[in-house]
Amino acid sequence: NGISPYAEIDIFAEKSPPGSNGVIFLPDFSDSGKKGAFLGLTLATTLEDMTRSVLEGIAYMLREMLEQLSKKGIDTSEIYSLGGGSVSDIWCKIKSSVCNAKIFANTFGETTALGAAVLAAVALGEYESAEKAYAAVKTPVKPYAPDEKEREIYNKIYKELKK
Repeated sequence: NGISPYAEIDIFAEKSPPGSNGVIFLPDFSDSGKKGAFLGLTLATTLEDMTRSVLEGIAYMLREMLEQLSKKGIDTSEIYSLGGGSVSDIWCKIKSSVCNAKIFANTFGETTALGAAVLAAVALGEYESAEKAYAAVKTPVKPYAPDEKEREIYNKIYKELKK
């Protein structure tokens, strides 16, 4: 259909409000044998609610990780988002509001391929260092700031999840 998978996800997620109408996705992708789960499903739950809840659930997981880094004295007020998901406006907005952090998203989604190309250019002698090669192809970043109204909604949900 010519539309990227990330754009398709955005279309669904944008149709559900912050908090996903009470649907919560609990991601657990560890090797601990646990599995992820959806909470709050009803007969009124939509695909859009579930889609947004996945983005929110992963953002809550990110917030938990950032809190651990903060406890170790690492500044987490700014996050650089790379990879395919960084092209998703709604996910970057969600992450920013959930984590109460500025997000700087790389506008070139396939950073793994970009990194491989940079290293190949260095190996072929086109550039003397990876830093110089990256400077030549550096892609712009798009900034996102937390939305206060959404941040309040997400804080309330996050506190409930942490109980």
